[in-house]
Amino acid sequence: MEECRKGSQHISIRYFLITDKIDKKEIRVRYSSTKEILTDFYTKPIQCRLFQKFRNLILGVDMTQEKQCKKEYEETISQYGSTLIKEDVIS
Repeated sequence: MEECRKGSQHISIRYFLITDKIDKKEIRVRYSSTKEILTDFYTKPIQCRLFQKFRNLILGVDMTQEKQCKKEYEETISQYGSTLIKEDVIS
């Protein structure tokens, strides 16, 4: 480990520790696509559908609830028109 600089030695140690455990079959590394990794919600800009999927998982929102909320929102906007939005912006 003499080739490692002082600041990166901990990375080298962790790397060799993990690769050693993989070689000994103590752990198994599995590929996961971005569509499965929930933490991407917090760390990366993600597209709308994936964002909604992860948001719903984190908040515990059922897709049927989301559709109902959207329907209620659209009904409220159509009932009161754009005055709601204009008043919110002004005040």
